[in-house]
Amino acid sequence: MSVALRATPNRLVALTCFGSVLSCVGFFAVSKWHDSLSQMLADAALVLVGLCLLYGTPFQLREGIANERWPANETEPLRRLVKHPAWTAATFLLVAAMLVSLLLDRHHHRLSFWPIFLLLQMMTQLTSSFRAPYQRPGAPMPLDWTSVKPLHSEHWGER
Repeated sequence: MSVALRATPNRLVALTCFGSVLSCVGFFAVSKWHDSLSQMLADAALVLVGLCLLYGTPFQLREGIANERWPANETEPLRRLVKHPAWTAATFLLVAAMLVSLLLDRHHHRLSFWPIFLLLQMMTQLTSSFRAPYQRPGAPMPLDWTSVKPLHSEHWGER
């Protein structure tokens, strides 16, 4: 059984947060002066592992929620957390901090911009993972293809 099938929503959210923090730490480590190539490659690997966690685990989370892999009582506390006004306020604060860092951090290679951007990516990835699919009012419901009978004709092969 793969790790994705045994993973709980809480574990996937924690891995997403860990990936964001890991890529932030790795980004600061990559931006400092390196004495050796191996040290720089190790720091770059830290960023890559963090980015893989940051972008890979929300995909598994969205897929698990869409396939109803977990009961609603497991995902509901996380859904409430993401819908809380404090979560939205924190997102807007990160956007404001990112814009301020763009304006003020001109000569230091945007050292503060990228970690803020990665934290914002974590928040938006988790928000989109728990968002219910949008259904336009009056739009027809998708077809349930499991109840459709196979096509059959008495005239197949005739000219």
